[in-house]
Amino acid sequence: MSFTSFRSTRKVVVVDRFGRPTGEERILSNSPIDALFPDEKIVMVNWKYEGAKAPTAEELRRPIRHGGNEYRGDWAWGSSVKRGYTVGLTRDLLVDTGLLNCCEDAHRFGRAFLANGLYGAGKGELHIKFVPEGTQTLAGPVADGFGYVRRSVAEKMNAGHDKIKFGTARDSSHWWQRIPWTSEIQEELEPLLRDNLVEAGDPGLWMLRQLGDRDQGRRHLVEAEPLMAEHPYVANMLMRVSSDILARAATTVPLNHAVKVTVPANVPNIAVDGKTLSTRYPIDAKNSIRANNNTLNTVEAEMERIAEMERIAQMEVIQYGMTSMGDHPFSAKGCAGIVDDDLLDADFVLCTKDIKMGDKKLVDIKAEIVVSVTQWFAQGEAVGVNTKFWADQGGDCDGDLALIADCSELPRLWEAVSGFGLQPTPKLIKTHTKLEDEDIRGELAEKSMLNVVGMAVNLMAATFVTANREEMAHRLGYASEAALDNALNYWVKAGTDLFKVSVDTKQLMQDLSRFQSKLVNVLGTLPPWVSWPNDWAFTHGVPSFWNEDEMGHLKSDDPVRKNAVPTNSWYDGTIVQIMRLTLLALSAMLSHTLAVRPLHDFQRWALVVPDSVLGPAIGLQKMFVAESQRVNWEWPQDVVRFSQWWAEKVATWKNEMGLDDTLACAAIWRAAHDMRSKYAGASSVFMAFPEEVLDILRDKPGLSKLVSGVILGLPEVTEETVIQGTVREFKRKDSQSGRTVIRKCLVDGNSGLPHMPDINYPGAIAVFASDHPSPENGLKVTVKVTRRTKKSWFADCICQ
Repeated sequence: MSFTSFRSTRKVVVVDRFGRPTGEERILSNSPIDALFPDEKIVMVNWKYEGAKAPTAEELRRPIRHGGNEYRGDWAWGSSVKRGYTVGLTRDLLVDTGLLNCCEDAHRFGRAFLANGLYGAGKGELHIKFVPEGTQTLAGPVADGFGYVRRSVAEKMNAGHDKIKFGTARDSSHWWQRIPWTSEIQEELEPLLRDNLVEAGDPGLWMLRQLGDRDQGRRHLVEAEPLMAEHPYVANMLMRVSSDILARAATTVPLNHAVKVTVPANVPNIAVDGKTLSTRYPIDAKNSIRANNNTLNTVEAEMERIAEMERIAQMEVIQYGMTSMGDHPFSAKGCAGIVDDDLLDADFVLCTKDIKMGDKKLVDIKAEIVVSVTQWFAQGEAVGVNTKFWADQGGDCDGDLALIADCSELPRLWEAVSGFGLQPTPKLIKTHTKLEDEDIRGELAEKSMLNVVGMAVNLMAATFVTANREEMAHRLGYASEAALDNALNYWVKAGTDLFKVSVDTKQLMQDLSRFQSKLVNVLGTLPPWVSWPNDWAFTHGVPSFWNEDEMGHLKSDDPVRKNAVPTNSWYDGTIVQIMRLTLLALSAMLSHTLAVRPLHDFQRWALVVPDSVLGPAIGLQKMFVAESQRVNWEWPQDVVRFSQWWAEKVATWKNEMGLDDTLACAAIWRAAHDMRSKYAGASSVFMAFPEEVLDILRDKPGLSKLVSGVILGLPEVTEETVIQGTVREFKRKDSQSGRTVIRKCLVDGNSGLPHMPDINYPGAIAVFASDHPSPENGLKVTVKVTRRTKKSWFADCICQ
């Protein structure tokens, strides 16, 4: 087969509805459009730029002029349409290529042509078999969204980047509000809460642990050197996410769910050991959370489960987008397990349901095909699921994630979830509007931009404030709790697939608005944790419980009241019970203000490098800062793309300079810690050298040649003198920013010189400059001081 890898990068300008550039850029790596139509002109249109209202269908159909070209924004889009983005095209590419079967296919343009193949791509002739769902192959069962690919083909597409590893997930209030709170469950779970909160005495490291495996790099830095908790790379990030971390800690019990990508398997439920809980997001039904008893009664069944676990444990999984413009144009998408070549009789064996556009009757073809690998999951990151069991939870195997929690030591929690009955998942009628009948792509995009799911999930969360949901259902006009849940579940399901289902959108939004009004009338206010974190909660104060009789009405603009948890009879559900055990402990966290030291304080930890190495490193650092300003840090793919760009730049520079990793790391470290830009945080060195920076933290090789600068509050003395003292840190609040500032001083000196007392630094004879290197806290030093101006001095450390 003449199938080879290809590499491409395309920068797509983002414009507003008037064709004016917004300053954003979308960076696409290895997208099918570059292999199929490299000269095709496209833009991204941000219809909601600067808070603009979502466009109408008529506005979406209106041509946009940019750069001398006319674009249409209603012909094509992808998943980002929910945020207000569509693709601007100069021609109707889906129609011209024959891929469009119905108007609803406009949503699939993104995956068919703009798939961001960060993990690799390939093009050429491939042999592909499409088989019915449930077909058993030597490699394993085929399912809707999941098939298999030969290892030799996958490796030809491998871009060489680190494969995805998940780790654990933080629990959410949406999970816990489903659990009925009893005295028995509290007795079982309270030790977990207390063990978690007792560590909060060290807030920096505690918050890093709360982030789990997703930010284990920063946690390793602090564990190697505790002072790194005050490094801007760590401290600034913690300040940004601290509200979210505290809100989660207040409303959840840590179970450390393992995150896995799902693959089909020959097991009754989930291919893991023992008693577990499995969760599929969004949690829109009771069966989103299921209890799995993986202890099987027969030897044969147990052996089959073990065999499936071993098979899946060895499997890497790719998520792909596939497009062909041959005699039978088609586009397919899904996931594929990488298996040995001799287990397949084709390059890909996929499910017939994975063909999303074009010729959907393909069975066995050899054609010129472009494949983009959007995700590549490492060995051990997949979990096998029975597809019928997983479908009952609302999931499939096209990249959906499962959260698995071990309940072997939590029998009461497992039994509580075991008691959940199955809740019907609404089967909505999907639409297939032929273009020749009516071009409604503008209407479909308009519907897709509505945030129905977000509103429905928040209203669902609000109904769980009380343990007596049956009474809540009756007060809201429903016959039973089950009827209430089914209505909420319907709204979430409808909102998820709004563009392709027969649903009256206006009626849906009216129903949601009426439901919200009824809910507020019953509760008095929506639960505060529906909108946490906000400007006040967990930033200026931990919420308290609010008694209306004693403290006034909740409908106040006072942030303390707005964020407080009501104490009326409705608010006795699981989340409130958890808060009663957590809020008091978390309130102490705010008394431990996170401190931040200047970047320059850390520069001298690394080895001194020659100017011939440092100069190019500074140039490279400036490139990093400039490029980082273009990254949309809210888009994971943009962040991954930027990380990969930086790794390639560093590797090229290192090879050109002939540097080993130790010296290269020291050079980037010193360059990064000398930046004054507001974007500086020295993240460049931690991204490029995650292992080597740990050696710097442990050994601090640069401190052996310490040169420090000080500013002295002394009267005029001789031009040069020697003073002695101990380095001591003083913490005080900056009057402008409100942040805790750390300054180092010399105290207990034996200089024989008079000094001017300072109320901010009692007992100090010298204050070290904040933007110069300074000795470590607690060191006894002797310094030679040379006067610079009337009240400022340079100092060289001559003894320590």
